[in-house]
Formats: sequence, structure tokens, C-alpha cells
Amino acid sequence: MIVHHGNPDAGSDLTRQLAEAAGQPLLLIDHELDNVSQRARELAAFIERYRAAVVNIVGPRASHWPEGYAVSRRIFQAVFRSEV
Repeated sequence: MIVHHGNPDAGSDLTRQLAEAAGQPLLLIDHELDNVSQRARELAAFIERYRAAVVNIVGPRASHWPEGYAVSRRIFQAVFRSEV
């Protein structure tokens, strides 16, 4: 799962390219839309579709998007608290 705010940075884009090249499932979460419940529904559907036991989370460095960690955490909390 790549969480970003607006356009993904170079590192996130590289991760996307590598995941696609390896045939790995990938979920892009653009939190520019700022809707945690919608993003949580997308994540829940992704987990169900791919029967994912592990979800790796990547995104911009904290120095580029300080809120990124908190956003990712709120999304995961909503999924695992069954708020979707």
C-alpha cells in the first residue's frame, strides 16, 4: 500500500514500479481527498480481494509529509476496528 498526498514522490513511484514489475498486488491511497472512511473501505476490499495476511505500507518521508504516519494509522485502525 502506498499512501501519498497528491502526486507520489520519486521513492513511492519507484516502489510502485517495482511492485508492478514483480506482479505484486498494489493499492495506491491518495489521501489528498482526506476521507479516512473511504480509504479504509478501499484497504478492506484490497485485503479481502488478495486475502492479504501482510500489508506493507510506504509513503513519503516524514520530512516531506509529517501527517503521513497518522493518516496511515487512522486508515488501518478504521479497518481493524470494523468501522468500514
